[in-house]
Amino acid sequence: MVSTPVRAPPLAAVLALATLGVVAACDRSHGDLTGAWKTTTGSMTLRQTGDQVVGRYESPVGAFHGVRRGDVVSGVWTQASANRDCGTERGGSRFWGGFVWRVRPDGRRFAGSWSYCDDKPEFASGGIWVGERTGAMP
Repeated sequence: MVSTPVRAPPLAAVLALATLGVVAACDRSHGDLTGAWKTTTGSMTLRQTGDQVVGRYESPVGAFHGVRRGDVVSGVWTQASANRDCGTERGGSRFWGGFVWRVRPDGRRFAGSWSYCDDKPEFASGGIWVGERTGAMP
């Protein structure tokens, strides 16, 4: 019987696959955000598909969409009215702003801030936005 030597995969391929596994594990460690939430803006529903996060909140009635990168979600909110008219439209409304959240490792809580119009969310010109998951999607 003739034996054929077994060749190891190139080191670059092994490292690339290992890196992908680590990145995927980091993203999963914060969990999918889909579900019902109680927040400083009232009750809210979130749906996460890949890195896209969309949702609606009740008080006042509004919607938002954002992108999730690891433990940070950032995006834009819109409402039919607010304390500040931005003068330009986003998502069909002149009442909008930005937000940024940091998701806790358990994926059940977030803390962040929101702003009006083009103000930077990090400076919280609108206020603080915190939330806790209360259950699955209704």
